[in-house]
Amino acid sequence: MKIVTNEQMKMLDQRTIEEYDIPGLLLMEHASLALAQEVLSVNRENQVNGFLVCCGPGNNGGDGLALARHLLRNNLKTDVFLVSDPENLKGESRQNYQMLARQTTDIFHLSDREEKNVQVYMQMFEERLKEGTVVIDAIFGTGLDRDVEGLFLKVIERINQSPCTVVSVDIPSGVQGNTGKILANAVKADKTISFQLPKIGNLLYPGAALNGELIVVDIGIPAALRDGTDFAARKTDSESVRKWIRPCEKNDHKGHGGTILILAGSRGMTGASVLAAKAALRSGAGLVRIACEEKLNDLYEQMLPEATTISYPIDENGHLTHDAEEILKSQMTGADVIVAGPGWGKSKGREAYLSFLLQTSNKPMVLDADALNILSEHPEWFTQSMSPWIMTPHPGEMARLTGLTVEEINQNRLKVTKTFAEKWKATILLKGAGTVIADENGEVWINSTGNPGMATGGSGDVLAGMIAALCHRTDSGLKAAAAAAYLHGFSGDIAAEFMGMTGIIAGDLIEFLPAAIKKVIE
Repeated sequence: MKIVTNEQMKMLDQRTIEEYDIPGLLLMEHASLALAQEVLSVNRENQVNGFLVCCGPGNNGGDGLALARHLLRNNLKTDVFLVSDPENLKGESRQNYQMLARQTTDIFHLSDREEKNVQVYMQMFEERLKEGTVVIDAIFGTGLDRDVEGLFLKVIERINQSPCTVVSVDIPSGVQGNTGKILANAVKADKTISFQLPKIGNLLYPGAALNGELIVVDIGIPAALRDGTDFAARKTDSESVRKWIRPCEKNDHKGHGGTILILAGSRGMTGASVLAAKAALRSGAGLVRIACEEKLNDLYEQMLPEATTISYPIDENGHLTHDAEEILKSQMTGADVIVAGPGWGKSKGREAYLSFLLQTSNKPMVLDADALNILSEHPEWFTQSMSPWIMTPHPGEMARLTGLTVEEINQNRLKVTKTFAEKWKATILLKGAGTVIADENGEVWINSTGNPGMATGGSGDVLAGMIAALCHRTDSGLKAAAAAAYLHGFSGDIAAEFMGMTGIIAGDLIEFLPAAIKKVIE
């Protein structure tokens, strides 16, 4: 599904009006009818004591005013609280206000110029919130770009403190539509009805956590415009993942699954590469080879009977010997995909090791964990590599790589990922709730699966192994990373369904991975 910025959605509306002669008032009517259909389903599902429609000064408020007309037409008790001076309403919003005012006198102006009226209406508002109503949040739309304050902040606080079912129009009021940032405070919705296409703020956290159930409704934007317009990103779904991944054929042999070379970790952190190897095997890799220091060979052989181990010598300073380099060159030549970083550590020997890999191999390379931390100290290496990279940083690692703060990254996850994927000519998977995946061509996907129980040590190592395996079963690093993120999160969701979220460990993701793949692909 396409995801748009505020500006892209505004352009779609404008082009619909100008190129198809569909008036803006009719577009708002389409939106309110689609909204009414969803809101009436809430009324059928629950015994509610009417509706409280809370409208702001912009087009989002106009959608709420139009909705109120349809609720009244269905003989439902409906009170409208306007958090705006009616004189400030413009265009279609003002027209809907005028139409509604002819239909009902139950429109209360919380921003009335008379202070005594404001007090009376606010008290009435608070009393209605106690009555089990459904609240329609039509205060702010996606274009809000400053902190909520004053009367607006007070109204949002009262809504959040109430026991009411809350339905937000397009996006919960207080969430920035282009980033998902919460602007001081925001409505916590039970259901959000997004018009035509979801906005970035509907999918990126922390704002996405306030949607409740997200429903996208058609408001009549012509298909030709939707298909021919640029968009910010896409949301991963099972249909896309199913199309990307080559299914198993009856005549497949292990060569068809590809050979994954995992450059193993150091003593005390061997578990990271074991998890990556097991995940690669569970994701369909035909052969997994673990390249490790000689002293760790026996340990890996015991832990990974399904994988092949290749040992190499290091000198007293932890650097690769000439023989080790020749061994690794041979193994890289025979591999389809290489994984570097899980459980490595950041010694000087590892720095030299990574430099050697980047300058020697031309195979797709998944760079994770310590490989990223080492890379952050050597930005000149970005221009030295011959291989296509898939980088999998969490926000802390991304901060070290870019020089930005973690806060700056989390507030602009899509923009940051897209910018640096293009700059570094790499595929970047920025981990976290609402994982963002982008490549050097500017294509961006936002992941839609996963849960907080997956925030545990080793989860990222599992993802690295999955990406490596799927590189051989898809036709691009972007698709491999996006598909792996989806299946990784889906496996976590299945685990949470069976076990609950508390106590999920990385090994559980591997255990439930075949079930996730079966449900999505087979």
